[in-house]
Amino acid sequence: RTFLHESIAQPTKCKQLVQGHPHYIGVEDASGHGVAGVVLGELDAVVPTVFRMEWPQEIRDELVSDTNPTGSITNSDLEFAGFLLLWLVMEEICPELMHKHVGMW
Repeated sequence: RTFLHESIAQPTKCKQLVQGHPHYIGVEDASGHGVAGVVLGELDAVVPTVFRMEWPQEIRDELVSDTNPTGSITNSDLEFAGFLLLWLVMEEICPELMHKHVGMW
C-alpha cells in the first residue's frame, strides 16, 4: 500500500527512467500473416531499413482465432517474435548497439 500511495503522490516521469533521445528507433507490427518493421537512426546514422517476413504455414496453422480456438500460438506470441526479429535486424544494420539507447515499438 505504501508503494501505491507514494506512486500516486509522486509519479515517476518517463524521462526519469530513460534520459536522452534514442540513438536508433525500430517499429514493428505482427499479424497472423507475418511481421514487418522499419529501423531508423536518430542520434546515430544508419541506413533506413524496412523488413518484412511471412510466417511459415505451420505457425499460421497454430494461431488462435475464431476458427481455431485450440491453437497454441497467440497474437501476443507473434508480436514478441516480431520484436526479436526487429532486434536481430538492428544488430545487423546498426554499427554499434552497446551502450546505446534504442527505442522499439
